Amino acid sequence: MRHRVIEGVALLSTVLIIAAGTTPAGAASACKGLEKAKCEAKSECIWIDQYTRKDGKKVSAYCKSAGKKKASSTK
Repeated sequence: MRHRVIEGVALLSTVLIIAAGTTPAGAASACKGLEKAKCEAKSECIWIDQYTRKDGKKVSAYCKSAGKKKASSTK
């Protein structure tokens, strides 16, 4: 019985360590997987249309994060 408790604690510890290693920067984008209309409705997302790479591979259309805007500097 004691052996099972130790295994359970070890498993829980492993899960918590993995979860703690997941940072907001590594988290999935709020834009990922959205359909075109929903993507375009969010200001933080941009829709990328389907395109063909130089090597001939077709890339399906997708929604991605627009990224952070850099502060403009005045001179």
